Amino acid sequence: TSTNCTVEKNKISRSGGDGLSIRGQNHTVHKNTTKKDKDDALDLEGNNHTVTNNKLIKPSDDGADVDADGSTCRGNAIVGPGEDGFDVDGDNNLFENNSVVRAKDVGFDVDGSGNTFRNNSAKKSRVGDLVDDAGVGSNTYENNKFKTVDIR
Repeated sequence: TSTNCTVEKNKISRSGGDGLSIRGQNHTVHKNTTKKDKDDALDLEGNNHTVTNNKLIKPSDDGADVDADGSTCRGNAIVGPGEDGFDVDGDNNLFENNSVVRAKDVGFDVDGSGNTFRNNSAKKSRVGDLVDDAGVGSNTYENNKFKTVDIR
């Protein structure tokens, strides 16, 4: 398992799987652009990653599949994902200043707990802009812009 790697300023188009597949710990993923990937634009596993200012455009599956713990996702833009914008199964992450537009499923689909969502936005999501299945009080939401919200 790798640690402390930087993936920066790449342009990935029409990959046969995930656009970016990040495993291990303490990685930085910054200013990458992915377009029309066959699976997730970003698949994030492990812990303590920093994911900033990426553009994830029209993947067939999720924009960002976040199974990582203790990571920060800031300033990322996801447009037209085939399923969820952010699919969050990880715990204790910070999501800040991210945007999702036109998710074919959910903008922010949250199953993990202890996450903080601050100043994010989602709009025109087919199923809902925010769906949190972790339960009321399991995650923190501050100053986000979601038109449709379902916290169970």
